Amino acid sequence: MATSLHDAFEEYNVTLDSALVSACTSLCGNFGLDPGRLAAEWEAFAMGKRTMDIEALGEFSAKLSKLKRSVPTSRPQFQTKGGFPLAVTKDTLHQVDARKRPREGDGAAFGTPAAAASRSGAAAQASSPLTTGPSAHYVERKEPGRVESALNAELGIRADVDVIEVDVSEWKAAQGIGRHMWERLEDKALALDRRTHALGLEICASAGIDEPVNVLRPSVEEITAVGRIICDSEGKINPQSVFLETTRASSAGVRIKLELADVPDFVIFRGQVIVVRGTNSRGNAISVREVFTAAPRPPPSPATDGARVLVASGPYTTDDSLTYEPMRDLLAAASRHTAHAILLLGPFVDDAHPSVRDGLLPGYTYEQFFRSKVLGMLHEWLAAQRKNGRTPPTIILAPSPSDMHAHPTFPQGPLDTRGSRSLADPSLISVRNPATFSIGGYVFALSTTDSIKTLSAEECARVSLPPSQREDRLARLCRQVVEQRIFLPVYPPPKDVAVDTVLSLDVGALPVTPHILIFSSELNKFAKVASGVVCVNPGKLVKHMTGGSYALLQIHPKGDASDPSKVELANSIAARTCVQLIRI
Repeated sequence: MATSLHDAFEEYNVTLDSALVSACTSLCGNFGLDPGRLAAEWEAFAMGKRTMDIEALGEFSAKLSKLKRSVPTSRPQFQTKGGFPLAVTKDTLHQVDARKRPREGDGAAFGTPAAAASRSGAAAQASSPLTTGPSAHYVERKEPGRVESALNAELGIRADVDVIEVDVSEWKAAQGIGRHMWERLEDKALALDRRTHALGLEICASAGIDEPVNVLRPSVEEITAVGRIICDSEGKINPQSVFLETTRASSAGVRIKLELADVPDFVIFRGQVIVVRGTNSRGNAISVREVFTAAPRPPPSPATDGARVLVASGPYTTDDSLTYEPMRDLLAAASRHTAHAILLLGPFVDDAHPSVRDGLLPGYTYEQFFRSKVLGMLHEWLAAQRKNGRTPPTIILAPSPSDMHAHPTFPQGPLDTRGSRSLADPSLISVRNPATFSIGGYVFALSTTDSIKTLSAEECARVSLPPSQREDRLARLCRQVVEQRIFLPVYPPPKDVAVDTVLSLDVGALPVTPHILIFSSELNKFAKVASGVVCVNPGKLVKHMTGGSYALLQIHPKGDASDPSKVELANSIAARTCVQLIRI
């Protein structure tokens, strides 16, 4: 256990002494976490700024205890036609239409729990989170608007850019929403095999190696094998538990052990599609010499004009309020920055918010609350921009699995952006989760499912380079998404994420290599370049009772390719994009 803890925390540049190892061992036992998951949870808690000591671990333990106790014990109910109550959860099967309002006489209403509906009186109304503003922790937050970190800071943010209308078009906007646990096993297996086979052949072609052979036949000569990484046991994968599930076309889908002792450098995780070269002298294990992964595809030709995009990730209100003042502050910041487009990633009605979790939304269903509070504010702000003679930016919404009003299964369909008057605004649109779309000629891709944190907890790496020469770990995690060409590359997915596997392999795949890749992760905010793609995690706009951060992207116009000093600026999106991570 001590060795596993040292290895897991070393990935986050955290060194453990004997006392910290003992304390972390106790945390693993108390909360049923393996070392990798504990390290990932610590990174999310510390946000790269807290130094690990016994006092900090005490606060960390209290947070884990709070999260463990926060699972709601009561569920809203409605009456079926037979008179039997049916519990409604976020995993409700698709035939239960949560958006239909009940008719009179149909029994108890389905929607927001009515446990708090009986609260009345001036005192209850005065203390309601629907009317109470955010706490002093948010109002008195330190240095709002300060740039905390930046990518290509020397490029800066242009001050002479007016808001212009930008074209927003979505790639591969497939219909339908995910249905959790409705897939047939043979459909899942076939979809996984097709993806593995197609990507494996592309890896062989790009690496210039032979096509895969049947691994069931022993061979003392080097062979090529293609497949998907699996683990032979529960828990985090390690070099001794790595198996390769081959494709049906090459080896009838058999699983064979991979011996990685002779491979100096590798990064693997469950579900990763790879090609290996090695010997299979016994017929039951491949002694691997080299591991190949997919090479990034060239992105589409970008536009030549500049663009400015503001990106934020929910939640958008503090834990003690439902007035959405942080969202109002974000829209004010968008006005100051004159953004061409605003990307708002869910959750908007967060299932972890105390009032939402406890059903303290009297008179609202979850969708009515979203329309009234969130869409109502956005529609009013867009109308105010037009009234003042300004061209409003395009606002793009993306749902989150944590949204109480949205379908929870990944991939998710787009949100209904009509306001309380059921009127649509051309400047307010929604995309699905995940989505790939174009803003002003630049390809953006986003996902609100935390694939970066999942990869962080699942990957197993061996790096021979000294620490000073190693690739940045967050950039490496982003690179896995780009190379695997799918938003959620880990398979099986985390147990707390409901995934439609077949639809995820289709809609959840990256149709093209984007110029900008947006993540919504609990890990520390970042802006990195991975395989030529600008990868951004804006951080959470609100962190419980206080403010968080958002991201401002400035893509500068294409430079003059005839000037040798500006060739890189002309040809590379990463070289002409400045990303600022700003406190709300």
